[in-house]
Amino acid sequence: MLESFIEETKMKLDKIEQLLGEVDSFEVERAKNYWIAHIRTALDDDHDYLGGSMVTAENTMNALDNV
Repeated sequence: MLESFIEETKMKLDKIEQLLGEVDSFEVERAKNYWIAHIRTALDDDHDYLGGSMVTAENTMNALDNV
């Protein structure tokens, strides 16, 4: 179940980037470089950003699978 929320969130972020890009290229880049980056890196390691989170949503999901 958590896996579907992670994927849904990633798809919604893609849509947000698309919509922002249609309105203002500066704002989409600013969002991608700050708050979208924070959300994407917190979800899992499947991103193009250099950094990441110490603990991702995917890590939590995997840990719960072992409980």
